[in-house]
Amino acid sequence: MAWIGPNGYADRILGAGLRPSPFQLRPRPSDPLQRMHGAALNWPSRPSIAPAAPNAFRGPAQRHRLTKVDQGTVAKDLNTVIEPGVDVAADVEAINQGLAQRAGDRFIVNGRTYGVHDGTLYPISGPGLHQLDRGGFKALGVLNKFGDSPRAAEIMQKMGLSQDAIDAGRAAWKAGQP
Repeated sequence: MAWIGPNGYADRILGAGLRPSPFQLRPRPSDPLQRMHGAALNWPSRPSIAPAAPNAFRGPAQRHRLTKVDQGTVAKDLNTVIEPGVDVAADVEAINQGLAQRAGDRFIVNGRTYGVHDGTLYPISGPGLHQLDRGGFKALGVLNKFGDSPRAAEIMQKMGLSQDAIDAGRAAWKAGQP
């Protein structure tokens, strides 16, 4: 049996024939978390029905803000952007307070679905959200800089964007206009 001292660390190596003092040492707990925290832990019998603890998720990154997308913004295979009028802060607060419906690793609040990656929420779908493929996202970046102008059309054509991608980017851009 291994022995640890009151500070949680082994005080000395026990050799053959040596016995620890019962006043200075205690048996090492078998639960590693109990060893770390020093108290017995009561695990719920059915974690699937236990109430969710409050979360501390961060809001979506700026690349998901429709008006913040530019030509230098990282474009992924699938990108979801948020219209300016959507109250994302209220959604994040509701998720953090446990008021959102949870579906696996996704949260549904106010009709919008969010995922979480490394503690940061990202939008997936719902009212006020636009899903764009890589081309549509790049088109949105051009439109945010040049507007719906002949120069923007020329740039998007030179980028080799499909008409579907341009139309999707234009629809999202128009949704973000005052």
